[in-house]
Amino acid sequence: IDVVRREIRTGYKAGALADAMPSAHGEFIAIFDSDFVPAPDFLHRTLPHFTSGKTGLVQARWGHLNREHSILTRAQSVGIDGHFAIEQSARCSNRLFLNFNGTAGLWRRAAIEDAGGWMADTLTEDLDLSYRAQLRGWHLEYVPDIVVPAELPETYSAFKSQQFRWAKGSIQTAKKLLPAIFRSDHPLFTKLQTVFHLCNYLAHPLVFMLAILALPALKHLGGDLPPLWLAVFLLPLIFSTLGPTVLYTISQRHLYPQEWKTRIALLPALVLVGIGICISNTRAVAEALLGIESGFIRTPKRGTEDTKSYSASASFIPILEIAAAAYCAVTIFIYARNEIFGILPFLLLYVAGFTLVGLSSLREQFHARKA
Repeated sequence: IDVVRREIRTGYKAGALADAMPSAHGEFIAIFDSDFVPAPDFLHRTLPHFTSGKTGLVQARWGHLNREHSILTRAQSVGIDGHFAIEQSARCSNRLFLNFNGTAGLWRRAAIEDAGGWMADTLTEDLDLSYRAQLRGWHLEYVPDIVVPAELPETYSAFKSQQFRWAKGSIQTAKKLLPAIFRSDHPLFTKLQTVFHLCNYLAHPLVFMLAILALPALKHLGGDLPPLWLAVFLLPLIFSTLGPTVLYTISQRHLYPQEWKTRIALLPALVLVGIGICISNTRAVAEALLGIESGFIRTPKRGTEDTKSYSASASFIPILEIAAAAYCAVTIFIYARNEIFGILPFLLLYVAGFTLVGLSSLREQFHARKA
């Protein structure tokens, strides 16, 4: 085993992977982030799944080394389990576009090279390469029975940083590849699925807009909100709440049949965190749409010897999150005074989510400065 280190970070992770390619001489290339702990038989279990010469990747499922660290890590585990147990399985079994998750995967070298190699023009080089390879006719396989555990971000600042990178990179990839996807000969359903897949982080600006527009809508429509407008507000909220709830419940029941009820009890925490980070992710989406470039910020992990150098820098976003919580609290008061109660439970979630993430992020920034 040779350890190869670069002197500069040109191209960030994509640049590191491209730089390492000449040092790897095999037909297959296994990729792991540094906090992932593959079992000794990982290669023995993944290689048999290259059943065709056009199989370009075998992706394993993520496990969790530090799930029990906090409510935040337990909530994240539910979200990641939903992605791997339901979303990835469904995409693979229906021959839809599948994404390499950046780690815990085994690539065929020929697929990487045929797709054009690692590119650093998006913050999600894994998603970008996955789609380019599939546009070239390569098949990506997902094997949920092979689990590689890793660390979950343990602070709200680290989690937001990770989600910011994923959100911005997804939209960058959508801008880059959706035109080529719609020019391809893939079925229309497959093309539409890629839109939902690549653009799923657009949900966060919509969540934020709903919080901001609820009060102006009441002022514009008056105190007596017509049933039609109430339905316009409530139905999207109800469906957007039920969909993820069903997905995460089924994933926990499938993966942990003996303890799924205990695990799914963390779903409210996942909802609050998801709402709380929508301002940060809205910024990420806006930067991607406007073409504003930013660096690849590594997610702090406890396993590293030097966690201080990975600490998240100070940000004004927590102030906006706390201000948004106060704004939503005022909105609740005004709606209640006008005796419109149907939307109040959702606005209460906004208050709780923004407060949780905003105050937690500020506390972490304060402790980081003291350290």
